[in-house]
Amino acid sequence: MFLLLIPLVSPIAIVEISSSPKGVAIYASIHDPIVIISDSDFEMQGWPGNSSENNPYLIEDLEIKSSQTVEACIQVSYTSVYFIIRNCTLTYETLNSGYYKPDGIILHLVSNARIENCTITNLSKGIHLHFVENSMINWNSLRFNRIGTVIYESTDCNITENFIAYNTEIGVFLDGESNRNRIFNNTIGYNQADLAHAEYNAQDDGHDNLWDDNKTIGNAWSDYSGEGVYNISGYANSVDRFPRLVQFDLAGPELYGVTDWRVTVYPGPCPFSDLTIYASARDQTGVDGVFILYSSSLNETWTCIEMTYTPTEQYPDRYIFHIDGPFYSFDFIRYYYVWANDTLGLDSTSEMLGNWNHCIGGPNPFPLIFGIMITVCGAIVVSFIVSRKKRK
Repeated sequence: MFLLLIPLVSPIAIVEISSSPKGVAIYASIHDPIVIISDSDFEMQGWPGNSSENNPYLIEDLEIKSSQTVEACIQVSYTSVYFIIRNCTLTYETLNSGYYKPDGIILHLVSNARIENCTITNLSKGIHLHFVENSMINWNSLRFNRIGTVIYESTDCNITENFIAYNTEIGVFLDGESNRNRIFNNTIGYNQADLAHAEYNAQDDGHDNLWDDNKTIGNAWSDYSGEGVYNISGYANSVDRFPRLVQFDLAGPELYGVTDWRVTVYPGPCPFSDLTIYASARDQTGVDGVFILYSSSLNETWTCIEMTYTPTEQYPDRYIFHIDGPFYSFDFIRYYYVWANDTLGLDSTSEMLGNWNHCIGGPNPFPLIFGIMITVCGAIVVSFIVSRKKRK
């Protein structure tokens, strides 16, 4: 007699998401430009949330291409409720250059706003704040616009961990009525950088604005000399006391060696397979994170999990995601891709992989398990009856 032990569930921490975490961009939905001019517009237009700090309204995972007929891809005015604009890709409808383009995001007479992880390119002003209070601008990439970020008559805003580069006029501008704003831990570089002009990365005409965290962290500047403080242009005579030199980097991490491997466990075949997905990532400024995103369908919610850095002598850049079989206890991984970002906020994505009809998403193994158990039990019963007859 023998025992057949089959694990029915293998624990693993997974997170179901309909929006991306910091730094991870999920396929966005195409959307028309958005205009909100009151607190009630968020609910009237159907944006999720209830306006509270714990459950703010969400505008997320959108791709918006604007034209000259609108002022901005997203414009919010006259609001005081809590809201977040997150994981949006905003750009102009064509790559044509021109002064009179719309802005990416305009906030006017707004408080309690957050703009996170948006990519804004080829527009006039990437993010435009006008009479804004108590708001946060984090983890955005503002590139190839006329101006990266412009801040007019705004107070108590945090601008941190953004990538602001390659804008044709200036990276960050604060006017004379902007005060008590904090701008630190950003990468700011190569703005208005051509043969005819020196770099023009920032100007501060306001007062009491901080360009570091008041402790040890400033900003990374492409034109920092490497010694002493970094002087900010403008009437404020501001300085970044803890600057650092940004390394020249135009691309996200190099992703290579993205592949998967299964080990079939008895009784098999594939619904009982362990799955390991491998990816290698390297970047001259450092890899910040590597994630796998997978789904059973291109139209379904994607599950996002950070891969584990597991270097070896042979594979020094390797990251691993492993899931134990049987797969029927999880969403089937028919499609997956790998996403990575670097310490400058630049990212890269692998090609879509998967569609394993022969393996994942196979038949439900419970009938097989039940059949095996019935067969084993039947054999034991028959053996018992036969032995009883022999004794008689």
